[in-house]
Amino acid sequence: MQVIIEDVHTHHGDTAQFDAVIDGSPPLIIDWYKDNNVLKESDRIQTVREDRKYSLIIYNTEAGDGGLYTCVAHNAAGEVSCKAELVMVTDKERETKTQQKRRKLNSFFDVKEEIGRWVTERR
Repeated sequence: MQVIIEDVHTHHGDTAQFDAVIDGSPPLIIDWYKDNNVLKESDRIQTVREDRKYSLIIYNTEAGDGGLYTCVAHNAAGEVSCKAELVMVTDKERETKTQQKRRKLNSFFDVKEEIGRWVTERR
């Protein structure tokens, strides 16, 4: 049995989703934890299963939602777990990252070069 999840970065008020693809013999019991406390479904926290993908969805994230999340899968053969972090990104961090991605274009040549670069990368 194997389970893998990845870190998630989100902003206050957005939706965060952890997806665990679990290979194991049924029946599987899946539990989700935050900071070692079992999570219960609510209006904001839901679990969804689609074939082998088990998801934890947190709607309208809050600052307190940041932390370490664990997915634990149990079956007759035993249990496995995987951990990932929910990182709450502040508006200031979002603004800084957006500014870092921007490239100042000073002339028509720069614009033409930028357009050509984008088209080349898309192929």
